[in-house]
Amino acid sequence: MKKYDISVYFAANYLCTGSFYDSFEYWWLLKQRYRDVGFIIMAPPEVRKETIYRAICDKYDVSQFGDSLLEDGDVHIFNREDYKNKNKIVPVISDLLFIPSGSSAGWMYYNNILISKKKVITIWELPNTHLYMRGFDIPRPNVLMLYDPRVFGESSSCLNPRDDYPHRHYFRAIYFDIMRKQVTVSRESCLLNMVTDHKCYEPNDLIGIMNQYQNIKHWTIVTKDKWWKKYKVMADTNIEVLLSPVDDYMNKFDTLLYLPSLRELDPSPRLLPEAKYFGKEVIYHDFDNAPKDGGYWRYFDMLLNWNDLFLDQDDPIFEIIEDWC
Repeated sequence: MKKYDISVYFAANYLCTGSFYDSFEYWWLLKQRYRDVGFIIMAPPEVRKETIYRAICDKYDVSQFGDSLLEDGDVHIFNREDYKNKNKIVPVISDLLFIPSGSSAGWMYYNNILISKKKVITIWELPNTHLYMRGFDIPRPNVLMLYDPRVFGESSSCLNPRDDYPHRHYFRAIYFDIMRKQVTVSRESCLLNMVTDHKCYEPNDLIGIMNQYQNIKHWTIVTKDKWWKKYKVMADTNIEVLLSPVDDYMNKFDTLLYLPSLRELDPSPRLLPEAKYFGKEVIYHDFDNAPKDGGYWRYFDMLLNWNDLFLDQDDPIFEIIEDWC
């Protein structure tokens, strides 16, 4: 089989999001088959290499990767603001640049920050109205878009696929087998994940939702710097507010209350199936009235198509890569 030269790329406003972990997992999966696969991380200035390593260590069994995971020549960490402000381009000369996060791909093209001279594959997750999608308005004939047809498709209540780019159906999976096993019992608390902007409910709205669950006695809210002051005032004996990244994250709660996205598009939230994998109770708030976006279908798959959510060496991504290259 041909040895492909592949790079995996990630860029976002914040490190500890599902899209970062998705990118890390696909990088490691591809690395097992294609060996020298590069991982390019365009991080905000405040995110240090140590923070990235800490986030990985908390989620994964790092003994599988070796002691020098982020020391090897395949991992490249750039300060994205240096390139954005100076309008520089980081060239990637490879058979394929794989970008599991569509928001990272859009950001890359919108800011003209990174160029691949050959092929690009990305997993689409942004609405066409999003600012970064303008980066695709310039024809880019080497780009293939993957998408869940239930979320982005003719029968979807959300969005239709762009007809100016080739696209293929694909269902994003999670590399559960490399997750760090839990060694302590999780505390009794219900998690509200207020990290991504489109999930950050106003405190008064959160209190109203929490009051609907009188059987839940303790709550854990996890948020990021941008929203810290807003949620910190909610802390009391029954509500704990934590700033991400959180060490030993999965042991902070035994129940997850999933709140639908405020923009009615949560492309493929990974915390839902992750919580199930680690034995948590998962509650989908107001499921009957929820928009049929990626969150809805993730929950549906979690209940009925569980095995399809496992990323492994039989994943269709390999066939897609070898067809596209």
